[in-house]
Amino acid sequence: MRPSEQSKTVALALVSLGMVAALLNVAQAVVGPPVGLRGTYYEGTDWDSRPLRSTIDAAPSTDSVRSAWNGLPPDQFSSTW
Repeated sequence: MRPSEQSKTVALALVSLGMVAALLNVAQAVVGPPVGLRGTYYEGTDWDSRPLRSTIDAAPSTDSVRSAWNGLPPDQFSSTW
């Protein structure tokens, strides 16, 4: 590939990436952020460990806790919303 063709290819790739980034920004603005409360789940019972999971829950509930732990929550944990 000649240098001029290579420059055109690189420029086209950069323009394409810019267009994709712009489309993603527009899509995010149209769809908006997820609706619900951020649920943060911790290993221990006193919230002093690092968070193990973070989800967007429609509402705090037993179902959202099960879902956050893939159906099987540990015997002891803590969470905040």
